[in-house]
Amino acid sequence: MTIEYCINHCFNHGSPYAGVQSSSQCFCGTTYAKYSQRSESECSTICNGNSQQICGGSWRNSVYTTGRAELVQSLDESNAGSTGIDTFTNNGDTYLVVVNHHNCIQNTIVYIWDKSTDEFQIHQRIPVEHCPYRSTIFKVGGEVFMIITTSRTESRDADDDFELYTTSSPIFKLEGSMFVSYGAIPSHECYDITFFERDGEYFLGQSNKRNANSGTTNPIFNIYQWV
Repeated sequence: MTIEYCINHCFNHGSPYAGVQSSSQCFCGTTYAKYSQRSESECSTICNGNSQQICGGSWRNSVYTTGRAELVQSLDESNAGSTGIDTFTNNGDTYLVVVNHHNCIQNTIVYIWDKSTDEFQIHQRIPVEHCPYRSTIFKVGGEVFMIITTSRTESRDADDDFELYTTSSPIFKLEGSMFVSYGAIPSHECYDITFFERDGEYFLGQSNKRNANSGTTNPIFNIYQWV
């Protein structure tokens, strides 16, 4: 037994933690310190595969992370073709926003961190049409805004249908803890929007896949000034 062998073994089995014990034993787990952390002096047995390493002790594990992420929660109502996720904090609360895309008319779900359960709970459902794809959340003057990119009016392929890809990307403003409709900007199969500041002024950079004038895949990158 070696530390590297145990870590690789547990990684291949999908476990985020590996524990070596009593020179020759390897244990894989999904949680850490179930029985509390012990003194390092209690881990003193030499690994039988590498005399330069310590492999725990009697009923004691030397614990290592494997590099695997530990699944702690699967979000409710995030299984409708989710294509975007974003996070922000406001007034001491932490939020997640998940954009659902499947069939083009879906709720964008806003979650809030529940300190009593240590999980995200559904806080708001925002109906969005026109195949929502991704959210961009930004702050101006201490106020929180969100814009959601949209790609087309219907869930079907029709490359020669100009009107199919002429949509608008809705903008929402956080009022209290709830988003309310604030405005929109024109979109032409838009998949990404970024927010940036320059010399004290604010802008939205919009990436469209199609040209607003012809509908062809010869796009124009638009920049809007926030006023």
